[in-house]
Amino acid sequence: MPNPPEKSIARSTFRKRPAPQESEEPEELGSPAHLTEAERYRRNLIRQRGSPLQDYDQAASDRDGLTTALHCLSTTAATGTRTPRPSPAPDTQKSAKMPDAPILDNGKIVKFQDWKNAIRTKLLQNDDHYPTIAHKLAYTYSRCKGKALRHVNPRMRPEVTGAYKSVDICKHLEGVFHDLNYTQVARDQYLELNMNPRQDFTDFLAEFTYLTEESEQPEQLRKRDLYRKLPTLLQN
Repeated sequence: MPNPPEKSIARSTFRKRPAPQESEEPEELGSPAHLTEAERYRRNLIRQRGSPLQDYDQAASDRDGLTTALHCLSTTAATGTRTPRPSPAPDTQKSAKMPDAPILDNGKIVKFQDWKNAIRTKLLQNDDHYPTIAHKLAYTYSRCKGKALRHVNPRMRPEVTGAYKSVDICKHLEGVFHDLNYTQVARDQYLELNMNPRQDFTDFLAEFTYLTEESEQPEQLRKRDLYRKLPTLLQN
Protein backbone atom coordinates (compact mmCIF):
# COMPACT_ATOMS: atom_id res chain seq x y z
CA MET A 1 0.00 0.00 0.00
CA PRO A 2 1.63 3.37 -0.97
CA ASN A 3 2.81 5.90 1.62
CA PRO A 4 0.72 8.90 2.11
CA PRO A 5 1.98 12.03 0.42
CA GLU A 6 2.44 13.93 3.73
CA LYS A 7 5.59 11.96 4.70
CA SER A 8 7.42 12.84 1.51
CA ILE A 9 6.64 16.50 2.12
CA ALA A 10 8.09 16.23 5.66
CA ARG A 11 11.33 14.68 4.45
CA SER A 12 11.88 17.36 1.92
CA THR A 13 11.25 19.99 4.62
CA PHE A 14 13.83 18.61 7.11
CA ARG A 15 16.59 17.94 4.56
CA LYS A 16 20.07 19.08 5.84
CA ARG A 17 21.32 22.42 4.64
CA PRO A 18 24.84 22.57 3.19
CA ALA A 19 27.51 23.76 5.69
CA PRO A 20 28.86 27.20 5.03
CA GLN A 21 32.18 27.20 3.13
CA GLU A 22 35.24 28.34 5.02
CA SER A 23 37.12 31.33 3.65
CA GLU A 24 40.15 30.41 1.67
CA GLU A 25 42.43 32.91 3.59
CA PRO A 26 41.26 33.47 7.14
CA GLU A 27 42.10 36.91 8.59
CA GLU A 28 45.18 37.01 10.77
CA LEU A 29 44.81 37.65 14.44
CA GLY A 30 46.91 40.80 14.23
CA SER A 31 45.21 42.28 11.19
CA PRO A 32 43.48 45.67 11.48
CA ALA A 33 40.14 43.96 11.63
CA HIS A 34 41.07 42.30 14.96
CA LEU A 35 42.79 45.39 16.51
CA THR A 36 41.10 47.56 19.04
CA GLU A 37 40.93 51.30 18.55
CA ALA A 38 43.59 51.87 21.27
CA GLU A 39 46.01 49.41 19.63
CA ARG A 40 45.68 51.06 16.25
CA TYR A 41 46.33 54.46 17.83
CA ARG A 42 49.47 53.14 19.57
CA ARG A 43 50.88 51.67 16.33
CA ASN A 44 50.26 54.90 14.48
CA LEU A 45 52.24 56.81 17.13
CA ILE A 46 55.17 54.39 16.78
CA ARG A 47 55.25 54.87 13.01
CA GLN A 48 55.18 58.67 13.40
CA ARG A 49 57.95 58.82 16.01
CA GLY A 50 60.32 56.46 14.21
CA SER A 51 61.75 53.13 15.11
CA PRO A 52 62.08 52.37 18.83
CA LEU A 53 65.49 50.85 18.06
CA GLN A 54 66.96 54.35 17.69
CA ASP A 55 65.84 55.26 21.20
CA TYR A 56 67.28 52.02 22.46
CA ASP A 57 70.69 52.70 20.86
CA GLN A 58 70.80 56.18 22.40
CA ALA A 59 69.91 54.82 25.82
CA ALA A 60 72.60 52.16 25.50
CA SER A 61 75.20 54.79 24.58
CA ASP A 62 74.27 56.92 27.60
CA ARG A 63 74.47 53.88 29.81
CA ASP A 64 77.98 53.04 28.61
CA GLY A 65 79.13 56.61 29.25
CA LEU A 66 77.80 56.58 32.80
CA THR A 67 79.42 53.20 33.43
CA THR A 68 82.81 54.54 32.33
CA ALA A 69 82.47 57.64 34.53
CA LEU A 70 81.52 55.56 37.57
CA HIS A 71 84.49 53.25 36.95
CA CYS A 72 86.87 56.23 36.89
CA LEU A 73 85.41 57.60 40.11
CA SER A 74 85.71 54.28 41.88
CA THR A 75 89.34 53.90 40.70
CA THR A 76 90.16 57.42 41.94
CA ALA A 77 88.61 56.73 45.32
CA ALA A 78 90.53 53.46 45.65
CA THR A 79 93.95 54.86 44.72
CA GLY A 80 93.54 58.22 46.42
CA THR A 81 94.61 60.13 43.31
CA ARG A 82 92.66 62.77 41.46
CA THR A 83 92.38 63.26 37.76
CA PRO A 84 94.36 66.43 36.93
CA ARG A 85 92.18 69.27 35.76
CA PRO A 86 93.22 71.22 32.70
CA SER A 87 94.99 74.46 33.62
CA PRO A 88 93.03 77.61 32.83
CA ALA A 89 93.94 79.45 29.70
CA PRO A 90 96.33 82.34 30.35
CA ASP A 91 94.88 85.80 30.33
CA THR A 92 95.89 87.31 27.01
CA GLN A 93 94.29 90.67 27.56
CA LYS A 94 96.81 93.45 26.98
CA SER A 95 97.20 96.63 28.96
CA ALA A 96 95.33 99.77 27.97
CA LYS A 97 97.20 101.60 25.25
CA MET A 98 98.92 104.75 26.51
CA PRO A 99 99.21 107.90 24.37
CA ASP A 100 102.14 107.92 21.98
CA ALA A 101 105.25 109.92 22.81
CA PRO A 102 105.76 113.17 20.85
CA ILE A 103 108.01 113.14 17.81
CA LEU A 104 111.50 114.51 18.36
CA ASP A 105 113.00 116.72 15.64
CA ASN A 106 115.58 119.37 16.50
CA GLY A 107 114.94 119.56 20.24
CA LYS A 108 113.34 123.02 20.10
CA ILE A 109 109.61 122.43 19.78
CA VAL A 110 109.78 119.19 21.75
CA LYS A 111 112.55 119.22 24.33
CA PHE A 112 114.76 116.16 24.39
CA GLN A 113 114.25 115.53 28.11
CA ASP A 114 110.46 115.65 27.72
CA TRP A 115 110.64 113.28 24.76
CA LYS A 116 112.88 110.88 26.66
CA ASN A 117 110.51 110.80 29.64
CA ALA A 118 107.53 110.18 27.34
CA ILE A 119 109.33 107.31 25.58
CA ARG A 120 110.24 105.63 28.84
CA THR A 121 106.72 106.00 30.24
CA LYS A 122 105.16 104.59 27.08
CA LEU A 123 107.42 101.52 26.96
CA LEU A 124 107.03 100.93 30.70
CA GLN A 125 103.23 101.14 30.80
CA ASN A 126 102.76 99.17 27.55
CA ASP A 127 105.54 96.66 28.04
CA ASP A 128 103.26 93.82 26.88
CA HIS A 129 102.73 95.63 23.56
CA TYR A 130 106.51 95.80 22.98
CA PRO A 131 107.85 92.59 24.56
CA THR A 132 111.23 92.42 22.79
CA ILE A 133 114.14 94.81 22.32
CA ALA A 134 113.40 94.88 18.59
CA HIS A 135 109.85 96.08 19.30
CA LYS A 136 111.14 98.83 21.63
CA LEU A 137 113.76 99.96 19.13
CA ALA A 138 111.19 100.10 16.35
CA TYR A 139 108.80 102.20 18.43
CA THR A 140 111.51 104.65 19.55
CA TYR A 141 112.70 104.98 15.95
CA SER A 142 109.15 105.78 14.83
CA ARG A 143 109.07 108.80 17.17
CA CYS A 144 112.00 110.52 15.47
CA LYS A 145 112.18 112.81 12.47
CA GLY A 146 114.37 115.51 10.96
CA LYS A 147 117.61 116.05 12.86
CA ALA A 148 116.96 113.24 15.32
CA LEU A 149 116.23 110.78 12.51
CA ARG A 150 119.46 111.68 10.69
CA HIS A 151 121.45 110.77 13.80
CA VAL A 152 119.56 107.53 14.37
CA ASN A 153 119.32 106.16 10.82
CA PRO A 154 122.96 105.03 10.34
CA ARG A 155 122.88 102.85 13.46
CA MET A 156 119.55 101.21 12.66
CA ARG A 157 121.12 99.08 9.94
CA PRO A 158 122.19 95.70 11.40
CA GLU A 159 125.31 95.39 9.24
CA VAL A 160 127.04 98.51 10.61
CA THR A 161 129.53 98.31 13.46
CA GLY A 162 127.69 100.59 15.86
CA ALA A 163 124.22 99.07 15.33
CA TYR A 164 121.82 99.39 18.25
CA LYS A 165 121.84 96.27 20.40
CA SER A 166 119.42 97.49 23.05
CA VAL A 167 117.18 100.45 23.76
CA ASP A 168 120.05 102.95 23.71
CA ILE A 169 118.63 105.35 21.13
CA CYS A 170 117.78 107.73 23.96
CA LYS A 171 121.31 107.50 25.30
CA HIS A 172 122.73 108.20 21.85
CA LEU A 173 120.46 111.19 21.24
CA GLU A 174 121.19 112.56 24.68
CA GLY A 175 124.75 113.26 23.51
CA VAL A 176 123.31 115.10 20.50
CA PHE A 177 120.63 117.24 22.14
CA HIS A 178 121.85 117.60 25.71
CA ASP A 179 122.82 121.19 26.44
CA LEU A 180 125.75 121.43 28.81
CA ASN A 181 124.33 124.73 29.99
CA TYR A 182 120.82 123.31 30.28
CA THR A 183 120.65 123.63 34.06
CA GLN A 184 121.99 127.17 34.03
CA VAL A 185 119.51 128.22 31.34
CA ALA A 186 116.67 126.75 33.43
CA ARG A 187 117.90 128.72 36.46
CA ASP A 188 117.89 131.97 34.51
CA GLN A 189 114.34 131.28 33.33
CA TYR A 190 113.32 130.46 36.90
CA LEU A 191 114.66 133.77 38.21
CA GLU A 192 112.82 135.71 35.51
CA LEU A 193 109.52 133.89 36.06
CA ASN A 194 106.69 135.95 37.59
CA MET A 195 102.96 135.53 37.37
CA ASN A 196 101.07 138.04 35.26
CA PRO A 197 97.85 139.31 36.92
CA ARG A 198 95.86 138.18 33.85
CA GLN A 199 97.56 134.81 33.66
CA ASP A 200 95.76 131.64 34.70
CA PHE A 201 97.18 130.41 38.01
CA THR A 202 97.26 126.74 36.96
CA ASP A 203 99.36 127.59 33.89
CA PHE A 204 101.77 129.61 35.99
CA LEU A 205 102.03 126.85 38.61
CA ALA A 206 102.82 124.27 35.94
CA GLU A 207 105.63 126.42 34.53
CA PHE A 208 106.95 127.14 38.02
CA THR A 209 107.02 123.43 38.93
CA TYR A 210 108.76 122.54 35.67
CA LEU A 211 111.52 125.13 36.11
CA THR A 212 112.10 124.27 39.77
CA GLU A 213 112.86 120.69 38.75
CA GLU A 214 114.99 121.58 35.72
CA SER A 215 116.98 124.20 37.59
CA GLU A 216 117.38 121.93 40.62
CA GLN A 217 116.06 124.46 43.12
CA PRO A 218 116.33 123.47 46.81
CA GLU A 219 113.11 122.09 48.28
CA GLN A 220 113.12 124.44 51.29
CA LEU A 221 113.19 127.56 49.07
CA ARG A 222 110.42 126.69 46.61
CA LYS A 223 107.48 127.76 48.79
CA ARG A 224 109.10 131.13 49.52
CA ASP A 225 109.93 131.72 45.84
CA LEU A 226 106.37 130.83 44.76
CA TYR A 227 104.95 133.43 47.12
CA ARG A 228 107.32 136.12 45.84
CA LYS A 229 106.46 135.43 42.21
CA LEU A 230 102.71 135.94 42.74
CA PRO A 231 101.03 139.31 42.01
CA THR A 232 100.53 141.66 44.98
CA LEU A 233 96.76 141.04 44.99
CA LEU A 234 97.30 137.33 45.50
CA GLN A 235 99.96 137.84 48.16
CA ASN A 236 97.53 139.70 50.46
